[in-house]
Amino acid sequence: MVKSSTSTASLHELVRGQLPDGSVIVREVDHPYLILTPDMLVGNSGDLVAIFFIRASEARDKSNLLARLSACRLGLPNHTRCLLLVEDSLENSLHGSEHHFHEVLSEKDHKSIIHFLKDKNARGIIKEIPTGIRRQTHNAYGVSLSYFKIQEKESKITNEEKTNKQDYLETIEKIKTKIETKNIYKKTKKIQQENYRGFPIHLISPNITSNAMLTIYNLCNKYFKHHFTLDTGIPYPSERMQPQFFVVDQFPLTVTDPFKPIRCAAFSNWCTVDANNLAQLDQFVERFSTAFFKRVK
Repeated sequence: MVKSSTSTASLHELVRGQLPDGSVIVREVDHPYLILTPDMLVGNSGDLVAIFFIRASEARDKSNLLARLSACRLGLPNHTRCLLLVEDSLENSLHGSEHHFHEVLSEKDHKSIIHFLKDKNARGIIKEIPTGIRRQTHNAYGVSLSYFKIQEKESKITNEEKTNKQDYLETIEKIKTKIETKNIYKKTKKIQQENYRGFPIHLISPNITSNAMLTIYNLCNKYFKHHFTLDTGIPYPSERMQPQFFVVDQFPLTVTDPFKPIRCAAFSNWCTVDANNLAQLDQFVERFSTAFFKRVK
């Protein structure tokens, strides 16, 4: 999922001491609601550069790189400049992806890398994302997060309380009888999508908490891959945004930042629904979808 730290460590050594005073270099990016993150951040006085290296999955399928870029462009400040550093052996894997970044440079071109990081006006042809697109994405995030908080308050879930596994499995089986599986086309690719009352749904296996972040990573990657189309670096929604439901047997909380999985899912337009609410799932879907379409237009 994450590229080796060798490249980020080497770049850190390269730029350290060559940037203006007050510059901040972040080698391990930990964003509050982005799970698809850049590999490094370099910031200074109103300027922010997100640095990307091509990961193994992205070399095999460039749509994974573009999904990560779309998420970062929507989640990071609008003035963020995106720099892609490429190994010489991977240049042929870009296939037109390079024009979505503010700059694409060889990892070995140290002089040009330093120059780009210092020149906050080096923006290429990439423009800022229209306000309406960012507002739509962040409004959807806000609705999903607020409804998670409503569930948490209503069910009084804590990280120690467990939902009965057998009850959850029985409820899931009942829900499956109402799920409609469709073959749909996203960007000319045929994929299978499970819908519940007309909305996408993802049912999680019991006791998935230990692997929650990987599951959410894959859901988020799939969302930005299929629901946004990049045009000169601007991620345009491929279709009207609609509610999506991520059903779990317990909230996937983490130790250091308990609610990060919930926030990451919400920013990728997945509303997390816990098993205690499955009996009222129809009511929840109706309430949530009504609120969603009022905020996201």
